[in-house]
Amino acid sequence: MKFVFRVILVFLIIYDINFQFAAGLTTARLVFVYFFFEMVILKGKLELPKQLANYLIILLLFFAYSLLLSTSSGDFTQTARLFYFTLYVMFGSYLISRYFKKPLDFATAGFIAVTLQSIVILACFLMPSVRSLLSNIVVVDSNFAFANFYRSFGLTSASGSALGVIQGCGAALGVYVFYKAKLNMQKSVLLIGAIVLCLTTTLVTGRT
Repeated sequence: MKFVFRVILVFLIIYDINFQFAAGLTTARLVFVYFFFEMVILKGKLELPKQLANYLIILLLFFAYSLLLSTSSGDFTQTARLFYFTLYVMFGSYLISRYFKKPLDFATAGFIAVTLQSIVILACFLMPSVRSLLSNIVVVDSNFAFANFYRSFGLTSASGSALGVIQGCGAALGVYVFYKAKLNMQKSVLLIGAIVLCLTTTLVTGRT
């Protein structure tokens, strides 16, 4: 059950789902709040990997410069993006260091999450009823408008290009698991099939 919980956390972060009934309150932000609660409330301290400090300092310097430019121009779009990128770096590092002791464990969880999304993407692509259902639940990017009905979005609010990259990275994680994990013939065949599935979804999500 612990590993299933970790897979769910990875899924919610990398796909950052924005639901229609709570626009703006995405799943990644909810996970960040949970991590903050776990660190500060339960443990009583903000515990992050020591190696992360130097990267955070650099990001904060960029953030300060971006905030200065945004204040003078009145456009805070890039500042907001940099802020959320910093959160992803900080809490993503916490996720890996806190819940995954070995790189293979993290790769396996990430690959399973992407494989599950691949199933949803193909179902959305092949079954109009699933596509209609998801479009009424999830805030869908404009790249997946009716004019682009041949493209599938899955259970995420990511754009087509971002979703295509995520699915490709998931396939790469699958290749890593294939070479590092000691699997029997049956599991190896299933793993290869899942890798092919992840690669296939990049063809129906990306813009190119």
